[in-house]
Amino acid sequence: SLLPEVREAGGEEAVRVLADRAASQASMDDTLYLSILLSALRTAGARGQVTAMASRSAAQASLDNPMKVASLLWQLRAAGAAEAARVLADRAISHASMGDPLYVGILLDALRAAGAPAGQVAALASPAATQASLDNTEGVAILLQALCEAGAEGAAWVLADRAATQASMDDPRGVSILLSRAVHKAGAVEAARVLADRAAAHASLGSDLGGVASLLNSVRWAGAQNAARVLADRAATQA
Repeated sequence: SLLPEVREAGGEEAVRVLADRAASQASMDDTLYLSILLSALRTAGARGQVTAMASRSAAQASLDNPMKVASLLWQLRAAGAAEAARVLADRAISHASMGDPLYVGILLDALRAAGAPAGQVAALASPAATQASLDNTEGVAILLQALCEAGAEGAAWVLADRAATQASMDDPRGVSILLSRAVHKAGAVEAARVLADRAAAHASLGSDLGGVASLLNSVRWAGAQNAARVLADRAATQA
C-alpha cells in the first residue's frame, strides 16, 4: 500500500484521496490484500475509510481461503468493526463446505482466534460434527482438534464416533494422525479403539511405508495391542 509513504511525505489531502480510492475501489478477490489495506488505513488514521472498507469487505470479500478470511477477521476486530466481523463470520460459516473438513477446521480456529461469539462457533461446530466428509482423514483430524480447542467437546465426540466407523482407510498416515488426535485431544478412547481395529484390518498398505509405520505406532500408543499385532502381520506380508 502507498498510504504509509504518502502520509510520511506530509500530503494529508493526498492521503485522503488515496484512502477514499482504496476503500471504494479495492478488489474483493484477494482477502489477504484487504487485510493489509485495512491495516494501512488504520495506521494512516483514515477512520471513515476504515469503516467503509470494513463494511465492503465483510459483505463482499472472497471466502475461498480460510486462512485469509482469518486474517481479515482479525483486522476487522482490531479496527473495532465488530458488526463487520460478525457479518463476515456469518458469511464464512454459510459458505463453508462440509465436504472439506480441513477448510472447516481452519475456519473454526479463525473464528475462535478472532473472538467470535460462542453462538457463531457453535453454528459451525454442530454441522461440522455431523456432516463433515470423512474421506480426508488428515483434514478430519485437524477438524477434530479445532473442535476440541473451541470448547466443543460434545461435537468432537460426535465427529470421533463417526470417524471411527466411517473414515476412509486409504491414507495410513492420515488415519494415524486421526487416531492420535482422537485420543490426545478428544479423549475419545472407545472411538479410538474402534478406529484402531478398523485400521488394523482395512488400512491401505500401499507404497507409503512411512505412513504404515506411523499408523502402527499410533495403534500401539492407543493401547490397542491386538490391533497392532494384526496390522504388523498384514504389513509383514503385504506392505
